Amino acid sequence: MTRSKKSAYSAAPSQRQLRVGELIRHKLAEMLARGDIHDDVIAAHVITVPEVRLSPDLKLATVYVVTLGDTDTKEVIEALNRNKRYIRGEVARAVNLKFAPDIRFRRDETFRRGEPHRCAAGEPEGPSGCRQGLADGAEKKGNPVHGWVVLDKPIGMTSTQAVGAVRRLFEAQKAGHAGTLDPLATGILPIALGEATKTVPFAVDGEKAYRFTVRFGAETDTDDAEGQVVRTSDVLPSLEDIENILPDFTGEISQVPPAFSAIKVEGNRAYDLARSGEEVVLEPRWIVIEELRLIDMPDEATAVLEAECGKGTYVRALARDMGRALGSAAHVIALRRTRVGPFDEQMAVQLGTLKEAAESGEIGRYLQPVEAALEDLPGLSVGPGDAASLARGQAVLVRGRDAPVLSGAAYAHFKGRILALGELEKGAFRPTRVFNFG
Repeated sequence: MTRSKKSAYSAAPSQRQLRVGELIRHKLAEMLARGDIHDDVIAAHVITVPEVRLSPDLKLATVYVVTLGDTDTKEVIEALNRNKRYIRGEVARAVNLKFAPDIRFRRDETFRRGEPHRCAAGEPEGPSGCRQGLADGAEKKGNPVHGWVVLDKPIGMTSTQAVGAVRRLFEAQKAGHAGTLDPLATGILPIALGEATKTVPFAVDGEKAYRFTVRFGAETDTDDAEGQVVRTSDVLPSLEDIENILPDFTGEISQVPPAFSAIKVEGNRAYDLARSGEEVVLEPRWIVIEELRLIDMPDEATAVLEAECGKGTYVRALARDMGRALGSAAHVIALRRTRVGPFDEQMAVQLGTLKEAAESGEIGRYLQPVEAALEDLPGLSVGPGDAASLARGQAVLVRGRDAPVLSGAAYAHFKGRILALGELEKGAFRPTRVFNFG
């Protein structure tokens, strides 16, 4: 059965949805910071907007809000709804759309003590995906371990299995990863433990690098060597042929994800539907490939390439599309991720090494700091008074001649320890994620 266009769009937001959502989020944050919404309830609370989600037709914006401190979020949402007409008008001018989207306000349920932010669009959640946490009310088990482990994932292991293995070795309470790697892929799988899970979105958004091997002459239903051959071709492109098409796959391009992918379709993973025999049609998405290089051609049917790309890129789909563009058929037979944001192969550790270190009591040497995923964000050093305010979820003024003049995402730290993630706006730092190291 072929999935409808509407269902396919719901699997992952388009680049336009993401861009408009971010514009709305920044506009609302600016209005709240300046006190533009004249309402006693709103004025009495510190309100942040971690996320805005747009419907595929851009007619509905769901705004997720967090009230910091011991406050009544329901009361705040009621106040925002009272002022919705004014807010919608200001948003319309900010995003410059023909029709202003309707706005609905929701409490951001992910903002709980010790709970990470939502997974990236298209990534699995819970026991089968990017986060392995605790059910509400469950007693915490394990140690309060906080930081990043850059695992060199072995072939044949799922990302979820890898996260579970590392979590057990560190006896950590909580763990998650920064981007799924297929079982047949190897390489960099950054795993966040404890409070580092709150920084996962920044690692997910980071640029990724891959080295992959393409076999020409056959296309499979999974776009890799694990699938069944669905099409063959006698055309085997030359080295020159391949190099000539590389510019066509560089920059911002449209890509249809593989049917065997973690994207959700009507609440189900696409790969589950495909494995059950259903025909799954996914809509194309805009992705960015910064660089694409041909490294080697071991034989006339095999090419080794390297790619540097943004989030949401499927290397399997890239190989498939290159094969078609060359008048041939192609699939990936080997895939290795060499970098995710700031995490590269020089920082990576193999699972066997971690097991040995755990047995000798030296596993802590492989733990990277919580802020390792935040190298592109400005850091704000605060004093003891502001540190106390941030710990309570309260905004602080940015003071001193050395204070950053930037706006946007940043993090605050005190005596070398990260305190909060937040937004720098209008001379103030407003926390959106407060760290609790226990």
